[in-house]
Amino acid sequence: MLQIRNLLKKYGDTVILDIPDLQLNVGIYWIKGANGAGKTTLFKVLAGLLPYQGQIYLRSEAEPLFPTFLTGQELLNLVAAAKKLL
Repeated sequence: MLQIRNLLKKYGDTVILDIPDLQLNVGIYWIKGANGAGKTTLFKVLAGLLPYQGQIYLRSEAEPLFPTFLTGQELLNLVAAAKKLL
């Protein structure tokens, strides 16, 4: 389940996202909007790539699956390289 509360994202003085309360249960959703409506910004906020104000809760009942052919250190290095932290 994904729950968003009081999400606010601005670029300068322009409000891009203002989501007071949204709860999405497990399932597939279609995010529809015109160009510039904030769809990509929403996904970047959810992915942790952009700063924002508010709270985002993700509740998952599934255990993560890690590749068995990588060591823990190799997996950390892969994620760090993907996020350009190394």
